[in-house]
Amino acid sequence: MLIEEDADGRGKADVADVFISYHVKSAAGIVRQIGAELRRRGISCWYSETGVSGGEDFARTVPPEIDACRVFLLILDEGANRSRHVENELGLAFKRKSIDIIPFQVQDCALSRWISYYLVHCQRIDGTAPPMDDRIREVADQIDEIVSREDWQEVKRLREELDQAREEMRRLREELDRSRAEAEQSRKDLLEAQEKAERSREEVDQARDEKRQLREDLDRSRTEAERSEEDRWEAREAERSQEELDQAREEIRRLREDLAKAQEEAERSEEDRWEARAEAERSREDLREAQKVEERLKEDLRQARAEVERLREAPQRPQLVGGVAICNGTISAGWGHTVGVRSGGTVIAVGQAWYGRCDGWTNILSVAAGYRHTVGLRRNGTVVAVGENEDGRCDVSDWKGIVAISARDHHTVGLRKVRMRRSSTVVAVGRNDYGECNVSGWTDIVAIAAGWRHTVGLRKNGKAVAVGSNENRQCEVSGWTDIMAIAAGSRHTVGLRRDGTVVAVGYNRYGQCNVSGWSNIMAIAAGYDYTVGLCKDGTVVAVGENMWYGQCNVSNWTDIVAVAAGSYHTVGLRRDGTVVAVGKNDEGQCNVSGWKDIRVPDGTV
Repeated sequence: MLIEEDADGRGKADVADVFISYHVKSAAGIVRQIGAELRRRGISCWYSETGVSGGEDFARTVPPEIDACRVFLLILDEGANRSRHVENELGLAFKRKSIDIIPFQVQDCALSRWISYYLVHCQRIDGTAPPMDDRIREVADQIDEIVSREDWQEVKRLREELDQAREEMRRLREELDRSRAEAEQSRKDLLEAQEKAERSREEVDQARDEKRQLREDLDRSRTEAERSEEDRWEAREAERSQEELDQAREEIRRLREDLAKAQEEAERSEEDRWEARAEAERSREDLREAQKVEERLKEDLRQARAEVERLREAPQRPQLVGGVAICNGTISAGWGHTVGVRSGGTVIAVGQAWYGRCDGWTNILSVAAGYRHTVGLRRNGTVVAVGENEDGRCDVSDWKGIVAISARDHHTVGLRKVRMRRSSTVVAVGRNDYGECNVSGWTDIVAIAAGWRHTVGLRKNGKAVAVGSNENRQCEVSGWTDIMAIAAGSRHTVGLRRDGTVVAVGYNRYGQCNVSGWSNIMAIAAGYDYTVGLCKDGTVVAVGENMWYGQCNVSNWTDIVAVAAGSYHTVGLRRDGTVVAVGKNDEGQCNVSGWKDIRVPDGTV
């Protein structure tokens, strides 16, 4: 291979006959002399001073040059003996059995272990004895003898033909790439036209949905007006009962007066005594009858008042839409915070920073707490969210017609009821690295659960579906049947059967899937690496990781009606609206002992 000289006299090689390996700081002068002698003889050579341009990656340039050369000339001195680059270059040449390695020692030094190993079968040329010019010519003579062999010249000719063939292939590939680019542009134009048509269809569907939503709002307004009229009618009935009671009391008072007069008449007239006694007895009978009437009226009034009070104070029962409970989470536990829904529809939160700041929220049915965000479902089917949003997990402001929500580490899932079609769809926002948000094709879903990197859905027929990461088999739920509730942890999935038993799949290092022996379970929750079950008698069971924070220490809980599992803490809602919690509390996420009036769910899936 020939060397072309540039303006400053240095050689720039295409592919060299000789590769010179040396320490730049200690042997640069000797290398220049050897290079000049080899070029004078018409032998091309490569060394770092001439072969590597400014800014070029040295590590990617050297290996191809060593593979292509015929002779590897190693300049041995103290600098080369310590150089990792020289050692690596020698190692590459050693692996090439067809390269002749010529060690040229220009300084007495003890060779390193690896260099000694590589040169064990190589004859060194002593360059320490003067004059140096004679030693350089001796090296050049040996190299000239090697590269002048006919087999090396044939190799060089074949390589030139190979380079020409590669250039022709490169040109053909460029033409192929241009053709592919034109085809891709045509495909993109077609896709753009299809997208425009799809957007037009979506706008039409959106207008239809808005029209249906307006009709539904009108129907709800009418229903609420009818309910208010019923409440007023019952209040009027209670008022009438009170008036009747007052009249009965007045009649009793009058009868007592008559009795007193009769007694006076009996005392004044002995003759009329028996008649007065008879009249008194009749009055007593009338009095007893009136007292019975009074007691009945009092009982009716008490029942009427109790009914009015219940209608005024009792929270609205969650409506079941297509088998889905709209109010599906009055408490929720996230990574480092806990959220609860009060009876009046406001929200309370404790724990990590501002990720649960939802003081201004009203008309909330349920909440869901994620890694560093909180989501709330309003009564009108819209959704609000607060917290970190770098991956879009809080972009829920345009959601409508939602009947259930779920949130985990980095994504949020909503269940939308399509009323006109009597079916349901699922929407999701946030991180989608593992396909955990690919739920747009799901139908007939009645419940949802968001895990760390996966999402689970429950169909009307009691079967389950799942998308997302399946590295621990947490998405293998297709064989489940007769399921009535689901929960998703970090790397495992749990299902509650209608007979009160529980199934689980996925990561089980800490025993979080050991639930086959559970029975009489009415609700489930899944934490990071643990599982919680609510028994029908109000007690709670838990399995899984419990070494560091004690999030599974729930065996003494009683009178519980709902549970929630965070990353490392567990929350329970009592029947009286108070809350208990155990587990990690570094952010104050378990400081719920002062909570009261938390809405007690009275609707189930």
